[in-house]
Amino acid sequence: MKCKRCLLSDEISGITISDSGQCSFCDLHDKLELESSKTNIKDVIKDIKKRGKKSKYDCIVGISGGFDSSFLLHLLVKEYNLRTLALHFDNGWNGKEAEENMKVMINGTGVDLIRCSINNNQLNKLNLAFLKAGVSDADIPNDMAMSKIFLDIAEKFKIKTFINGHNYRYEGSSPLGWSYMDAKYIQSVAEYYNVDISSFPILTFWDQLKSMIKGYKSIRLLYYVSHNKEVMKKMLTEKYRWKDYGGNHCENIYTEFVGSCLLPLKFNINKKLIYKSAELRSGIIERDEAEKAITISQFDLKKLRTIEKALGVSMNEIMTYPITDRKRFKSYHDDFKKWKFLIFIGTKLGAFPITFYKKYCK
Repeated sequence: MKCKRCLLSDEISGITISDSGQCSFCDLHDKLELESSKTNIKDVIKDIKKRGKKSKYDCIVGISGGFDSSFLLHLLVKEYNLRTLALHFDNGWNGKEAEENMKVMINGTGVDLIRCSINNNQLNKLNLAFLKAGVSDADIPNDMAMSKIFLDIAEKFKIKTFINGHNYRYEGSSPLGWSYMDAKYIQSVAEYYNVDISSFPILTFWDQLKSMIKGYKSIRLLYYVSHNKEVMKKMLTEKYRWKDYGGNHCENIYTEFVGSCLLPLKFNINKKLIYKSAELRSGIIERDEAEKAITISQFDLKKLRTIEKALGVSMNEIMTYPITDRKRFKSYHDDFKKWKFLIFIGTKLGAFPITFYKKYCK
């Protein structure tokens, strides 16, 4: 059954349609809209400054060269005058355009930047293990490593506020059937395929709980800032010489490969459905435009060859790995549901986003 409001259907695991004909993701969107409308951005900024009063920086934000992080950096520094530390996790897959965008944004805003990297050979072995596992969560090692590094740097500089670039009006959220991640899951896949991750940074469930207890807060600032993405892209271009390279999460070659090539070809997962459904329910585009925009385009062959060389495996071989249920690996999922009352409290304190609670605990 298809949602009457967006492009999603209950054929996708993790999505339900109510008697009214509206899907659970549209319900979540309405809840986020209601909560966002009650929040005054001036109060949010005032709280960030208060929390950062005893530190060198008011907040820390991750940057990638993409629109959301670049726009956030502009807002934090130029609009809200926050002492901001920018952090970039370099996993070895940055596109040329992303590097240039980060450079102009850092120069234009004058913020301090920390670039962190890890053993890329180890990361690629872990990426290959997830491809062999035949699960759709192929890019989560990068996200979990980045989250751990983010927390470590924040603790080092005593920064209590994380700025998250997620924007539900343009991105939506991935259903559980399409995407899942936690530290135990990564450890289980690594163990099964004999990948040594003893020195690999992973954000554990207990790291998350400790950060909540210590008073760290993650703020999705774009929830409270009404903006037109195309207009703001033009502003970034004129003010900073930022360049739009099109698409979602295309600043990173491997992430782009997973979303634009691997998922649609092997798992029949089209993430454009999520993005365009978000824009549709937000009133940014019309249904006809949304339906036309979900067509899968061919992945750049040169980028594919780069990935095949780095991982030591061909796309044809990747396609032969059998698709399996992620439940055959260990994870924190049962723990999330067991301790959901703590996580719910965490959402009220700002340590966990409500989307995390809805996805992993319900």
